[in-house]
Amino acid sequence: MAYDLPIGYTESYRQDDWYKLMIQADWPLRDTYFTNGKLDVPAKPAGLDPEKISEQQHIADDAQFRNLNGA
Repeated sequence: MAYDLPIGYTESYRQDDWYKLMIQADWPLRDTYFTNGKLDVPAKPAGLDPEKISEQQHIADDAQFRNLNGA
C-alpha cells in the first residue's frame, strides 16, 4: 500500500511539472533498445564474482527449502 499516494486534488506541482514527471517516468522513450534496437549492456562492476554469488544464492535457497519443509 502506498502511504504517500495523494487522494483527490493535489497542488504540490503545477501541470507542467506533472508533464515533466510523466516524461521522466516513461523510460522506454530514453532507452536506446526501444528507440533503435541497440541493447547497451553495462559493464560488470569490479569485484563482482558470479561464482561466489551463485554459491551464496544456492546456500540461501537450500536454507529456505529446509525451513519450508521443517528440516
